[in-house]
Amino acid sequence: YHKENSNKFWEWSLDKVNWNPAASTFDTISGSTLTQEQLDIINSLNFAQSTEQEPRSSQSIFSIGLNGKRIVIDPGHGGRDGGTSFTKDGIIIKESDLVLGISKKLKTEFEKNGATVYMTRDDNTNFDILPEKKLGLYARKEIANSYTPNLFLSIHVNDLEIGCSEGTQTFIYCAKDYASLGNGVSDFVSLDPNLNLDQNLKRSNIKNGYSYESLKAAREIHPLIARYMGTTNNVSGADFSVLQDDLGVNVKAPAMLIELGYLCNAGDRAKLLDVGTQEKIALSVVEGTNQFFA
Repeated sequence: YHKENSNKFWEWSLDKVNWNPAASTFDTISGSTLTQEQLDIINSLNFAQSTEQEPRSSQSIFSIGLNGKRIVIDPGHGGRDGGTSFTKDGIIIKESDLVLGISKKLKTEFEKNGATVYMTRDDNTNFDILPEKKLGLYARKEIANSYTPNLFLSIHVNDLEIGCSEGTQTFIYCAKDYASLGNGVSDFVSLDPNLNLDQNLKRSNIKNGYSYESLKAAREIHPLIARYMGTTNNVSGADFSVLQDDLGVNVKAPAMLIELGYLCNAGDRAKLLDVGTQEKIALSVVEGTNQFFA
């Protein structure tokens, strides 16, 4: 149970009737009887209250590396291309709608922390006007590059045609060899977290001038999202056309495509649809990005 104390801070008690606070913002160190999830709730409540009471200028919590940075957020799909979907009781959940909402939360958190944020779409814009889907992906790269970004994030949710999986996956541009190029998605290159950046990228014959910094950024961002999505997946390499196409046109910045979770998986789906988890995901991306730039 949680409530405000006399100092207007949130505290937690295991007994609602005989109130005996187990922890508060001033007592969240080792030895506490609270789980990490309970501590997260307390800290989230205190943060939410402080942002309501304090002026906007004091809301920055990760601004050391973010101030003045230009971030481009690409909410995947849009328009006629709804991406993957899930239908239950006649209600259709579309990837394009879900990632747009999460991307808007992400934009808000970045801006609170001093970054300038651009989005490739902020509504149900149709990028797929021409027959070839890759032309829509080319337009996204053009939009991104027009802002000379410091970082590009393409936000998606995942699915499988046969069966299902779970958890977050993050991809940067790299591929094993030329034979895998030209189809938009290569055989994924698993990037070993136990190897350093150079050792990992030496395993990929195909990469661009931003692959090193992309992997460096992804290694900061991915584990923080995984905290809440509960994944054991690592950062991987792929030749997604939104990062670089088979003509060699690429986003001119560190760039990654993040599959936040699997819409086909009930556990992932519940988290992705939960507003509180969406906020945690947004804060995780911002915190990881700040660590990358700091």
